[in-house]
Amino acid sequence: MGTTAARLHLRAPALLDPAIAQVLGKAYARLGWSAPRRGEVATRQVAVTRHAGFLTIRDSGCAALDDGTLREVAALVSRQLGAPALVTGVLDSDSFDLLLYERGKQVDALGAGAEDAALKTVRGAKQAALWARLFGEAAMDTAGDLAARMQAIEAADSAFADDTLAAWCALAHLPAEAIAAEGGAPVAALALSRRAAAVPAAAPAETALRFFFSEDDCPYHGFHPAAWPCAAGRVQVFRWLVVCTGGMQGLTLRLALRDEGGFRLRGASCVALPFHNGQATSMTPLASWEATLDAADPGAETLDLAAPDFAVRTPVPGSRAQAILILRLGIEAPDDGTLTIAPTLATAGAACALPALTLRATRPAFRPMIAPPDPLAPEQEEALLRLNAPAIRKAVAVIADDAAARPAIRALAEAALDACTSDDLVCVIATEKHMTEAGTVTKTAREIPRIEAFGQKAWARLFDGAADLQTLRIGLRRPGDPWPLAGFLLQGSLREMFEGAAAAPTLTIALWANASPEAEAALGLDWPRFVAPFLHWVRGAAPLQGWLGEAAWIPGFDTYDDYAFTPWEMLGTAPHSRMRLHGSAEAPAWLNGRLRFVAPRLWLGPALLAGLDETALAAVAEITPVGGGAVEAALKPGPGLAALERVLAPILPVAR
Repeated sequence: MGTTAARLHLRAPALLDPAIAQVLGKAYARLGWSAPRRGEVATRQVAVTRHAGFLTIRDSGCAALDDGTLREVAALVSRQLGAPALVTGVLDSDSFDLLLYERGKQVDALGAGAEDAALKTVRGAKQAALWARLFGEAAMDTAGDLAARMQAIEAADSAFADDTLAAWCALAHLPAEAIAAEGGAPVAALALSRRAAAVPAAAPAETALRFFFSEDDCPYHGFHPAAWPCAAGRVQVFRWLVVCTGGMQGLTLRLALRDEGGFRLRGASCVALPFHNGQATSMTPLASWEATLDAADPGAETLDLAAPDFAVRTPVPGSRAQAILILRLGIEAPDDGTLTIAPTLATAGAACALPALTLRATRPAFRPMIAPPDPLAPEQEEALLRLNAPAIRKAVAVIADDAAARPAIRALAEAALDACTSDDLVCVIATEKHMTEAGTVTKTAREIPRIEAFGQKAWARLFDGAADLQTLRIGLRRPGDPWPLAGFLLQGSLREMFEGAAAAPTLTIALWANASPEAEAALGLDWPRFVAPFLHWVRGAAPLQGWLGEAAWIPGFDTYDDYAFTPWEMLGTAPHSRMRLHGSAEAPAWLNGRLRFVAPRLWLGPALLAGLDETALAAVAEITPVGGGAVEAALKPGPGLAALERVLAPILPVAR
């Protein structure tokens, strides 16, 4: 038997001993624990010891395996004190978890926990910058030094999980002995008993349910009314996230169905997790329910399900505690056809009509040559389906970052957005600045009527390089919709943290629109008119690369929060290669030497053209010179995309 332990470590060297019990007591009280009453036996013991600049918390209720309490306490205390916290766990020296919290949010995960889709992870340059900002104490704790040490830990691949965990903790200056600390003189101790109130017979009047749109967790949301591709003949699980404020007693689910093809519902489930500050703070369910639907009528227009025992405790008065409900539906797709499904979730005193989702059974008609042989990794299988689904029309170009180009980019955005003629559209503007030396990224988001957007004083500043914006997203949506149906993107390349890794800065410009007739009618959008300003602009803009095409993918590229890959890049690179390509000196070579997407109409700059046989390219595509030595390549009738792909093979996104 190897090491087995779970601990919480709070980096709070200045916190005086008398204040420790007060801070922890307040956090545990939020979770329903308090000191035992007279004559009552404590059921939970919490001991705190000091290790270097950390307070290590050992909880008897999860001394060997965290039941979710340590994670919730980490979120609460890191927010209260503004201090980072680490939750560590190791099981029989076989596997480990390391979760990092900052200001109430989980911001990084390593070990087995990194495989949980509900947890936030960062890698490469962003990870090194994050750890340097939170834990750096000396000259050697620069982002560059930490990145090298992180790579060394990953390369070591120790047979003992506690050794690997100790190596990661050393980067934060947390001593290895703290990972399984048992003894030592405690600086604080708490004896606690549960104060869980009984679930009320009915949910309180203040109970509210609202849909929570998470593009990362549920990418298929954001595409309706266009159809999202699902594998024909397979059962797949689709999720809706709902934030619950207040308690719940009982759960009902109504599914409105429009089935054109013979889809079958195979199962439904719902789980409630603690939710705080925009994140699930524990994977231990507050309530759960599951139903098997093998006998469900495939032709039914509605399906009603009930879970009367599904109960979430009402928060104590004044508490801001919430729950996140994760509704899962298992759906088996036929060989062909579409399904539109619209759930309504309700409890006593509250109901929430959730956004509809349209699915299309898909067997990929086109398989890129860069796709590896079956079986594909799950994310690659999804990328292949998305490339075979014309859900989003898009026009994308990458150019050199030049201040002189920005007025024309602003004019392009205004002309395209003005081509959407519906008067009631809402303009959603989201910005992210470049990361500061302190590791912070300033973000803003606001909504204004589209007809007022161009007259706003702040509008011109959105396109001014002096604003130091890394990402500008402008979306157009109908009032009340949770996501836009068309949009504009202006995105600058990241400023790398390591000396010698920076490439010439670039700008990526994109227009996109939902391809469904319903969306076009709602927008008052005519695609040729919408994209015409882009075509005029790109032919004089000296593009490094670009494309005009369709797929179930909304253009979006690297931010300081996350690296982003196109579906073509997902197919052409294995997960370990994608991890290596970004956040390293290899990234500029990748971006300058690889075409990131393939479509019937392309723009290829001189660097990409240098790697091609232009005679072979001219045999399959009409070639037109454009600005800056680039060309526009339009696929000829007959050869097909596979023929174009074969010519482009030397510059396709395949890790070498």
